[in-house]
Amino acid sequence: MALRIPDCTYSYTADFVYVDETHNLYIDIEIDEPYIYGSGEPIHYLGKDDQRNTFFMNKGWVTIRFAEKQVCQTPDQCCLFIAEQIHQLLQQPIPITLQKYGHPKPILCWTEQEARQMAFENYRNQY
Repeated sequence: MALRIPDCTYSYTADFVYVDETHNLYIDIEIDEPYIYGSGEPIHYLGKDDQRNTFFMNKGWVTIRFAEKQVCQTPDQCCLFIAEQIHQLLQQPIPITLQKYGHPKPILCWTEQEARQMAFENYRNQY
């Protein structure tokens, strides 16, 4: 699902979306990697996505961000986190199949310099 940005030639596209039109709930689920494979160019880092987050928020969307490492290593825990957010907003029950999982280990957002270092170290190949 793409959202057009006024006065811009491109749109924002969420990695994944959760939409409940009955309750007017729209969730932008983002999976952040520190750099682009091949070029090593930092792609997500502290402050880089602030404008994007604000854009979605101003449209009434909730944004949930995971580090790529979290999704790769603990996908069920990430799903539980999403289900808990939906529960908090809509009081919908959390699926029993997810209730046995804990939360994903928090990962602080890295800086641009840290993303460059991660690229240099081929960090994304370690998980």
